[in-house]
Amino acid sequence: MTVHDFARHLEVAPETVSGWEHRHTSAPPPTMATQAALDETLTLADSNVKARFLLILDTADHHT
Repeated sequence: MTVHDFARHLEVAPETVSGWEHRHTSAPPPTMATQAALDETLTLADSNVKARFLLILDTADHHT
């Protein structure tokens, strides 16, 4: 899924998703509705997607 597709799925601007992806501090935090959509998307994701997500988070935490 592209950034644009994911942004459309969450009903946010592609720039917002890019900001989250690159951890830009200027990116606004998710609204409650967006956070709910993110939570639901992660809940519905298959185990490979969830593992990749956790790996990205772990790698990002070690490089900041």
